[in-house]
Amino acid sequence: MAVVGRQRQAVEGSGVPLTDLEEALESSGLDRAAADAFIENALGVYALPYAILPNVLVAGRAVSIPLVTDSPDVGRLTAAASIVDRAGGLEAEATEAAMIAQVQLTEVADVAAARRAIEAAREELLRAADEVLGPLVARGGGARDLEVRVLGGPDDAMLVVHVIIDCVEAMGANLVNKAAEALGAPLARLANARLGLRILSNLCDRRLARASCRVPLDHVGDIAGRLVAHTELARLDPHHAASFNKAVMDGVDAVVIATGNDWRAVHAGAHAYATRGDRYGPLATFEVEAGALVGRVEVPLALGTVGGTLRAHRLARMSLRLMGSPGARELAKATACVGLLSAVAFGLPREL
Repeated sequence: MAVVGRQRQAVEGSGVPLTDLEEALESSGLDRAAADAFIENALGVYALPYAILPNVLVAGRAVSIPLVTDSPDVGRLTAAASIVDRAGGLEAEATEAAMIAQVQLTEVADVAAARRAIEAAREELLRAADEVLGPLVARGGGARDLEVRVLGGPDDAMLVVHVIIDCVEAMGANLVNKAAEALGAPLARLANARLGLRILSNLCDRRLARASCRVPLDHVGDIAGRLVAHTELARLDPHHAASFNKAVMDGVDAVVIATGNDWRAVHAGAHAYATRGDRYGPLATFEVEAGALVGRVEVPLALGTVGGTLRAHRLARMSLRLMGSPGARELAKATACVGLLSAVAFGLPREL
């Protein structure tokens, strides 16, 4: 199919006029003036191919998912989607958009007393956080909980306070950082401690997306054995787990970049999450259950559908329009599905 035909296919059923897509693609979404406002020392714009994975079945609904990637394996990804779609597609779920603001307290004179003082002031501290989280609070989000963690040993104990923030439709990094900064001084006073670092955590292990598929063995043949073998080796060997996870993240990255989200933050969180057991392990797994190949992926995804790059990047906004203008949780589900399909593609013969 020619490029023009693919463009027509991309807008079918989306309500997006073909001319809007053509104009966004012509500019690559970002001109030199906008690039100069994005970063210092900008010289111009570096382009990557923009593609679409059409009509992926997610919970029975066909979703066309934009991709930005330089990987030559988009054809294999399309083949993987076709195999899974014929078996009924994918299921997916996503948790609430909870991010963590961290405040470090060092030189704590009395750890137990400091912890009690902070926990007693929980409601006051959450209200103080909400004062700087206005845009999130207005959308129904804001500070939800507070945890006190003790790190270090008897001679160098420190406290790290986690403030759990519901970012609703935003990725939320800037506001989460503001909340951490705002709570630093009050927490140091309560703990009678020295104020250390104040910053969000990119290990957003409360903001998870999961996807799964079930494909009868007679649909996949030798592919099932290869994917099960990849899973078993990745569970035992971090060297192979890194390669298998790279396959997952090839798909995840492509959606994250296409929708104007922070792929660097997503990468950091995903690989940190892969160490949650006793060793670095696979984000996706494949097993044979009751005559079917069952694939599953679970990955932390801090994705937003408002703010950030979307304010300036025309093609990122177009990506969301082509997907039917999803909320942040729906976007996370679709992204996890592409990550799982990318892992399936890893097991396909090269000729596909």
